[in-house]
Amino acid sequence: MKWKFLLTFLFASLMISGSHSAAARLSAPSDIHSYDLMTHQACSSFCLDNGDHCVFGANQDNQIDIGLIFVNKRNVLKTAWDPSSTGEFARWISRYGSVTVVHAGYQMAWAGLNEAGLMISTMALGATQNPPPDERPPLASSFWAQYQLDNHSTIEEVIASDSLVRINDTVDHYLVCDREGDCVTIEFLEGKMVAHTGESLPLKALTNSTYQEALDYWQEGGWIRGVRVHQVEPDSPVEKAGIKPGDWIVAIGEVKLDGDDPVAMLISEINSNYAVGDEVRYSVLHQGEQEPVTVTLKLKSYITEEGEEIPVMGRIALSSGNSLYRYATLAERLEAYEPTNSEQAITYAFDTLAEVAGISNAWQIVFDPANLVLYLRSNGNSAIRYIDFSQLDFSCQTPVKMLDVHTGEPGAIHGKFDLYSHQASLAHATEFFDLYERIEISPLLLDILLSGLERFPCMENNQAAMGDPVRYLDEHRPLIPPRIEWIFIWIVQQLWPVWILLIVVLFRLVLSRRSGSKRDKKKESKLQLHEN
Repeated sequence: MKWKFLLTFLFASLMISGSHSAAARLSAPSDIHSYDLMTHQACSSFCLDNGDHCVFGANQDNQIDIGLIFVNKRNVLKTAWDPSSTGEFARWISRYGSVTVVHAGYQMAWAGLNEAGLMISTMALGATQNPPPDERPPLASSFWAQYQLDNHSTIEEVIASDSLVRINDTVDHYLVCDREGDCVTIEFLEGKMVAHTGESLPLKALTNSTYQEALDYWQEGGWIRGVRVHQVEPDSPVEKAGIKPGDWIVAIGEVKLDGDDPVAMLISEINSNYAVGDEVRYSVLHQGEQEPVTVTLKLKSYITEEGEEIPVMGRIALSSGNSLYRYATLAERLEAYEPTNSEQAITYAFDTLAEVAGISNAWQIVFDPANLVLYLRSNGNSAIRYIDFSQLDFSCQTPVKMLDVHTGEPGAIHGKFDLYSHQASLAHATEFFDLYERIEISPLLLDILLSGLERFPCMENNQAAMGDPVRYLDEHRPLIPPRIEWIFIWIVQQLWPVWILLIVVLFRLVLSRRSGSKRDKKKESKLQLHEN
């Protein structure tokens, strides 16, 4: 059970998606945070309609700003590590090569573009509820994203894949677009996929609120800046003060909560200027009202894990209106955009990303599917760089390549890739989890998992697999669960060449025992002859 727990959580998007919030103490929709926790993440994605295609932009807003870029190969047989309720594992042979940007590790996509022009980006969503276990084989969030890039060229195929595989351990939702400019937002609400596309997707943009919530906010107009209340503890001081779900806290004292991160502003103001027992005045805009009212609330005591007493409002689930406001900003930018050439579209996309970037922006990605080019800039390297797919080798008979997300001078960086290194990849994953303090995973486990992912075989010269992949996979099912195989092979590799010595010693022991047995039998025979 310990292995399964660690394995399923290792590469779940809680660790790699762009805008993970601190875990809320009260379950609530959207980008929710318990009052005594805060976040600086604010991911956004969009697609600009530019003639017969759309240009895709994505912000990765995360305090952990280490990342890698991978060139993923086509015709590779891949296997997931957890079984379905009927014991089936997700297995596929990648149809398309892709370039992905990752946070935690190899094969775990945060965002990516494939050879067919399919694009995907990941954003955290607190309202996410994973589908319950069933006969569909499960895939962790980031591996699910890689699965889509490996196998599909259209959003219709991505939507249809929900009948084949089940997303697992996700806290995210996704914007997916294809080369033709068709897009879909994919969310998992109340355990089911919710897809917005076509007429139900009037704006190709997504932040950290459900798509419908963000769309309603934008269409209603009169956008509010502040902190939105989603849940309050029954019979709590917050509820007694008249603060209810759906209300907006727009100011504390004389300080308006209209900055980039209103939740952080609220917490900072309380911690800096108030003490336990103080009565604090809040300006609250009740749901359906036009003008805010003043509400007074006495601050409670909260003891942190370090034993420090701090003042808090009590148990209340809040979200930054930042997510909705970012969506509205994207909506305005998308509506104002007029199709132009690729160069100007790329510039407009980066300008749009800058408009909605969070205070902890790690990097910004722009995909041009018409020309199959990935553009990026990062907080560690503000120069705009690009990777041209025509200069990459997606054959699985050549080595995988990798690149640090902050590497390179302005311009082309497709020649800067290094050959894949297990040690470099392991060092990156280890550093990520050292920084990501909410989940402890040992370097040993990371080593085993990466080793398993790295052994996915190239099938390019296998005529049966290339001719009929579905039949081949059906006829070549794994004999043992993948994670057990990975552990066994890893142990054998670690013992090499010691295991050879062990086999020789065991062989000598067997021979010695057999020789001893023969000598004992000869002695017994001689004794019997002597007695006779």
